Amino acid sequence: MSNGVRIVDADYAAEKAGVSASLAESLKQEKPHVEPVLDPKDRRAVQGGNSDKADSESSGPFTSVEAQPKWLANDRKVLRFNGYFSEEVHSSSHESSRLRKVVLYYYLDDDSVLVVEPREDNSGMPQGVLVKRHRIPVREGAKEFVSPNDLRVGGALSIYGRELHLVDADAFTRSYVKAKYGVELSAAEEYPLDQHAQRLQASFRSHFNILMSPQKNFVEATLGRAMGIRIEATQQFLANDRKVLRFYCQWEEPSTSSDAGAGEKRQYIMHYFLADDTVEIKEVSKPNSGRDPYPALLRRSKLPKKYAQSVANVATIGLQAHEDPDHEHYAARDLRIGSKINVFGRELLLWACDQFTQKYCISQLGFTPEDFPVIDVSERKDAAVKMEVPPYTGYGTEEDSLGSFTHLVPKVPKKDVKKIMEHDHNNLRFSATFANPSKLDALRAFIITYYVSDDTISVFEKAERNSGFIAGKFLERSKIKDSITHKPLGAADLFIGSTVHINNYAFTLQGADEFSLKFMESNPSSFPQSDVFAVYSDISSRFNADELAAAFRAEDEGKSGHLTKSQLRAAVLKHATAQGAQPLGEQQLLTLYRALGDKSKDAIAYEQILANAWTIASS
Repeated sequence: MSNGVRIVDADYAAEKAGVSASLAESLKQEKPHVEPVLDPKDRRAVQGGNSDKADSESSGPFTSVEAQPKWLANDRKVLRFNGYFSEEVHSSSHESSRLRKVVLYYYLDDDSVLVVEPREDNSGMPQGVLVKRHRIPVREGAKEFVSPNDLRVGGALSIYGRELHLVDADAFTRSYVKAKYGVELSAAEEYPLDQHAQRLQASFRSHFNILMSPQKNFVEATLGRAMGIRIEATQQFLANDRKVLRFYCQWEEPSTSSDAGAGEKRQYIMHYFLADDTVEIKEVSKPNSGRDPYPALLRRSKLPKKYAQSVANVATIGLQAHEDPDHEHYAARDLRIGSKINVFGRELLLWACDQFTQKYCISQLGFTPEDFPVIDVSERKDAAVKMEVPPYTGYGTEEDSLGSFTHLVPKVPKKDVKKIMEHDHNNLRFSATFANPSKLDALRAFIITYYVSDDTISVFEKAERNSGFIAGKFLERSKIKDSITHKPLGAADLFIGSTVHINNYAFTLQGADEFSLKFMESNPSSFPQSDVFAVYSDISSRFNADELAAAFRAEDEGKSGHLTKSQLRAAVLKHATAQGAQPLGEQQLLTLYRALGDKSKDAIAYEQILANAWTIASS
């Protein structure tokens, strides 16, 4: 033993397997197998915890030492053998025994065996699984089980008293046995014919497709056989039973309008039964078509080419279709792709067929592949009609009114519970006045409250002495749309200096309380006017740095390096007017002042504004 590897000697393997001396000699000539030395725990896992059982399974001429567990190395590997067994028949005078064919599956992962008998039509015997999958003892009372050593093509295997003769094996079984064990399985053997099979074969050959001779017809007629039956129809039925040609058809319904192309196109499937030359046409039902799903357009019958001549009259009563010389029906040769057939007044276009129909027409009717062109019958899909939302009626909330449009049974509008829980007490308050007040409204002042939890707005009028108006609720809390843009007022629309139109009243927001300013600054994504970095970006994109610095210094008469709020506003406005640029808004100036302002001096260092704006712009 070296490097954790044990050499298994060929003599030991031959003695362990108990094989003949000649086979042991052949094993000596082969190279020794290498098996890794495992830990005792791992060895028990590989051997399944039973060393005696593993030794018994490895015995035989097909001994092979594997490094992997058997169930893993042979996973999904199955040997397949074909065979038969003979069964005595006691209740028949025509046979004494019957041969029954079986398929034997040997599963290499657990040495189990499954025996299945293929099902045969009209056998009269229950067939299928004969022996369920399990390990089968080689004989009754034995502790050894069936192994690959017992499976040979041309050999026999006893399973619970029945003698199975193996006649063949599949390609995988042969290649596996040859590669794994170096054994070449015998060639396939023929199944023997029992008395039952011989009798059926003789009966089939003597009666199949034999035309009746005129002499036989005469003899059978004299014996009383009804000769009105057409033997040709019977022979056609026997030769073509269960053979059906399938064609795909389309009928364009005539339009009732002036537009000739507005007719509906409906799809059908036509079955032509070769057994009796009858036709069946089924309608293809589509969901949501508005039509009742009728099973068939035409039930199975012969289809006349000229349906007007097929009207019943006294002369044709009692005649079969083939007996009426005036009737001409559709045959298989008349059905070609691209042609139209008349189905009692409806012109159906044959646009496709299945593979069996195409092969049959080419092999039996002399058609060519060019007789099966590809016809596109796909319909042009019209653009989906989008229903417009009706205008708000004014009753209840807009969400409630919209529910009666989107649902047949109105539902309660869903609320954003998460947003309500997070911003329950976050209310933003702005002071406001009329944008263009009259003399009577010049003294009126309002407080506009924006409720972040549900995006609603309320307006309260402040008490002003000698205004002539009563203070109190001006607008009840509700969701408001801008009277000009007709869009819902949201967080981005409310900032100091903005003008909002509420119920045809124009309000200008003049200021906000400290809580509102802090909330807007802490949520710059919802309130871009309170984003100091966005203000820096606007300054660098709108103004020139040197000229803006000159405007700031011009307002700084004391050369202190600071500007008050009013001076900052005046400097920015003058510079923007001179350059023809848009000045900064009141909210943006307030954001700058709150971010960089010195509260002790009530001023802001303008040099810091310039440095921050263009530093951020360059980065």
